[in-house]
Amino acid sequence: MRISLAELFPCKLDSEAERLIEEFGRMVEWWIKKAQELPRTLSYQEFRKRFYREWKEEWMDWNTQHAHTSSMLAYSLTRAYKPPSMREKPEKLKLRMPIALIHYWAVRLEDGGLTIPTKNGREAYVKLEPRSRHQQKLLSQTEKGLWKIGQVTLTPKWAIISFVREVNLTEERHPEIEELLT
Repeated sequence: MRISLAELFPCKLDSEAERLIEEFGRMVEWWIKKAQELPRTLSYQEFRKRFYREWKEEWMDWNTQHAHTSSMLAYSLTRAYKPPSMREKPEKLKLRMPIALIHYWAVRLEDGGLTIPTKNGREAYVKLEPRSRHQQKLLSQTEKGLWKIGQVTLTPKWAIISFVREVNLTEERHPEIEELLT
């Protein structure tokens, strides 16, 4: 069975991480404009496939995982928007806060922080500032391979990180999980 935990960490961003958050907002707005041109019945896969090459030209040399997470967020936002009239377009639909969604394939935990590929082989570094012994233990266990990093939601001040682990419920004890609860 797979279990997951989500933790909110205060963080400090390097300049590349700040740039990633800024650029991610532009990516989402770009995808929103593309989504508004299409019928609402189009599936996410068809939507992404239709504009993926164009995204790659627009954000040449950026890690393509950012195409997937920004398109998914834009698609979800446009599908959740309910205009008063179905003929009305959501002209002002945009992110209200600076964030970046980071796919689990594109993030590593190193030296107490997150390393995220951005553009041209560069990497952003996000220094995590655990607020409790519990969070310190969780990071330590993750660095030892007991947990895996899931999706990360990154803001200028906070990182929301999901931690994922497979567990055999037929075992009586799970010492690493019990350690987190003490």
